[in-house]
Amino acid sequence: MADITERSFQGFVRKLKDMGGFFAETVVDGGGQAGCHTETGVSVVTPPGGATHFTSITILADAQFAVLTDSSEVGDGTTGITYPAGLTIFGKFTTFTLASGKVRAYV
Repeated sequence: MADITERSFQGFVRKLKDMGGFFAETVVDGGGQAGCHTETGVSVVTPPGGATHFTSITILADAQFAVLTDSSEVGDGTTGITYPAGLTIFGKFTTFTLASGKVRAYV
């Protein structure tokens, strides 16, 4: 197995960004590198530190969302669904409000 050098990693990152799309943004610019927020209450949650969105949300205890705003979503809504503990959902979540459960959202 070849060693990964800083130069080869930077080349990989450059190619990933050139490919564009949500996956590239999540891997290169997201995934918790800019922080996270753990929520157990029913308050409105927005990304911290001037970030525009959360890239993923990990369900820590079975959860339902009263509001889950995903700017990348196409199709039916995501409220009224019980998300099981251990699941991670991906998107561009600009805001959310829990109805129940516990989650950790990553910027």
